Amino acid sequence: MTLQASPGRRAEAQVKLGVLGFTRTAVNFAGGVAGRVLSWASFSAVSRSGKPVDLNSGNSSIEDEDTDGSDENESIFENFEMLGTAASTTSPGSRAGASVLGYSGYDGLMESEVWSESEPASRPSGADALAFAEAGGAPANANWQDGSFATPRHALSSSVSSHDTGSSRSDPVRIVIVGGGFAGIRAKLCLDRARLENCVVTLIDKKQFFEYTPGILGALTRGGWESLTRSYPRRGFVQGLVKRVDLDSVTVEAGGEFRVPFDYLIYAAGGAYGMQHSDPSGVIKPRNTRARHAQNPVQTVERWNDVVGTENEIADAEHIVIIGAGYVGVEWAAEIAEVYAGTEKCITLIDRNNEVCHSLPAAARQHIQSWLESRGVDLLLGARVLNLNKSDQTVALQVGDESRPRTLRFDLCLECKGLRPNTDALRPVFASALSGDGRICVNDELNVMSSDGVLKAHNIFAVGDVVAHKASARWRGMALYAELQADIACANIVASLQDKPARVFPSDVTHVDAAAGIPVAQVVSLGRLDASLRLEDFVVNGFAAAWLKVVMEETKLLEAAGNPAGHYFWQISERALMLVWRKFLVKSETKQSPKQASSSSTLMPFNS
Repeated sequence: MTLQASPGRRAEAQVKLGVLGFTRTAVNFAGGVAGRVLSWASFSAVSRSGKPVDLNSGNSSIEDEDTDGSDENESIFENFEMLGTAASTTSPGSRAGASVLGYSGYDGLMESEVWSESEPASRPSGADALAFAEAGGAPANANWQDGSFATPRHALSSSVSSHDTGSSRSDPVRIVIVGGGFAGIRAKLCLDRARLENCVVTLIDKKQFFEYTPGILGALTRGGWESLTRSYPRRGFVQGLVKRVDLDSVTVEAGGEFRVPFDYLIYAAGGAYGMQHSDPSGVIKPRNTRARHAQNPVQTVERWNDVVGTENEIADAEHIVIIGAGYVGVEWAAEIAEVYAGTEKCITLIDRNNEVCHSLPAAARQHIQSWLESRGVDLLLGARVLNLNKSDQTVALQVGDESRPRTLRFDLCLECKGLRPNTDALRPVFASALSGDGRICVNDELNVMSSDGVLKAHNIFAVGDVVAHKASARWRGMALYAELQADIACANIVASLQDKPARVFPSDVTHVDAAAGIPVAQVVSLGRLDASLRLEDFVVNGFAAAWLKVVMEETKLLEAAGNPAGHYFWQISERALMLVWRKFLVKSETKQSPKQASSSSTLMPFNS
């Protein structure tokens, strides 16, 4: 079946593309200006007070800004020249990723007073990270199987406080974050903005950049991956692959293995799609390849090659089979249909359910299905895969009540059958805390616990896609869900340091009964010019939803780069979302009283 061009006039499509392009430019320009203004205001406050003052910009120490004019808010692609990689060409659909006005993002945020003068000025990695870890020391491992748990050293004495500058404690409290996705970067920003005294916050990730995953399917089809990345901070970052988590340290591989001790751990390693080393769909998330030393970040080049290689595979394939008509499968089918409209390329979308995105409201499902059918995508719904033979490039299906199975041939098969949690590093010690699907069990305070419900590790938290929580199934995979969990984990670390009551998820971020969960807010893209936005049962279809997704993408990248304007935008947006949800979409019996709500934590505990 020939893919059909978008219905309507070509001029209309060009106008919409122009609007989206202008929106991206405007958001980045406004964000750059606002970021500079907020940074200047923070610097002025510091100058007047004579001591660091947090104005929620995360950039109080402007005097620490780079003197070489480098731009921390750059896309990782712009560092390729340093790698000696020939990457001078990009796909026609790509766009520049550097921010306007050269806003330096993380510079001031990360060069805060929490780092001692003896610590290296650049991101520790390899041998440097090993020295950094060994310098901190660590207590002997406790025995998980015996039911004991690690106790932070500072907790042994009530006289030690994060704000007690007169304490005799010389060793800093070490907080380690594993994973730099939405939850990990949110936790890093939260803790750095809290400006805890005598604390060292370290982010560990296999790659050296944050990647905006919701936009990756477009990049795998039309190019432009580099614009979806932002560099991690120079300080407080270790590049490597976490191989093992113990009760008081993590083992990291980066040109050799070394140990990073911690007093608190936030495990936010996220998930992976498909069989990462064989399926093309495995590149939706960065592969778990061996991490290299940060001064030779080959993993960045490997990621680039994976993305470009998948883009070329899609371009060369005439018949593409996509298994799974959930959010990922639908978005990928839509991207291919839009990019290759008018060609002889054939796309077959297969799902065992009778509708696409079956968990969405009816208005969204109908819009998505109508869009796909009008573009020539062949939908095989209610079809069960009997056998997938990749060597012969065939798939056998049982479609509905048909008496005989169908056999389809393909040039490329994309399996979009859900997320697999990255919890292999937890398995050696925390096997009893893993659920049947490989996720880590947590309590309402997001502490890691055994599957029988007995609390095991007070100082280890898990957040995001790796978590098995009683309220997680419906919201799993949502960036908002992961970020709100990161807020609670950070709040509970600070509460532990200050001997304050712990917060619970989700009621202490939503101010409603836990049974209500959190708002279900999703956007399913249908190419660049169409989308379906859903907030609970309220649905917006069409170009307005696509425009909103562009705004979300650009502002989230600003926030990930440490820009205070992006931070404020998302604080206001999340509060507005919670307000609308509580007032209009939550059943009255699950609402908290005003007194209860006022006693709960705010949406983002450290940033307001």
